[in-house]
Amino acid sequence: MNIGWNISKLTAKIILSFLVVYKLSLAQEAVAPNNATPTTVVEHEYDEVPGVVVRIVELKRTANNTVTLRWAYRNTGSDVVELHNSARHYALADNHYLLDMVDKKQYFGVEQGNGYPLARNHGGEVMLDPGKEYVMWLRFPAPPSNVDKIDVYIDRVSEPFEAVQITK
Repeated sequence: MNIGWNISKLTAKIILSFLVVYKLSLAQEAVAPNNATPTTVVEHEYDEVPGVVVRIVELKRTANNTVTLRWAYRNTGSDVVELHNSARHYALADNHYLLDMVDKKQYFGVEQGNGYPLARNHGGEVMLDPGKEYVMWLRFPAPPSNVDKIDVYIDRVSEPFEAVQITK
């Protein structure tokens, strides 16, 4: 009985087992679907409050021939900031519009009938903790169905969001 030969066989079996398991794990990684779709998040500065940036969450076709824009204000600073403080409960939804550069058409927010936009009622004061987001929404008349990208202008944001995809 040669002990050296048995140890070598055992070592070879361990190495072979490791290689098989390793190769299987690589094969699973190659076949497994990637659930995360790579996207580039575009953020622009909010001119009213230093340290706050704005990003588009989504622009989606919705009921009654409208599109709903959702956007988020994010506090990048280390202190709580006052995003809004007034009795105007829809002020964060004022003066935004969509611009279809192909057809040269501008779309303003839909009104509820009482002069207020069809949007999130944020109340009076909106405080934003460090690292947190505050999401708003606003409805617009829908551009024609052949328009799948449009520029978004949010009031008091440093620059427009260009060619935003309209989802269904």
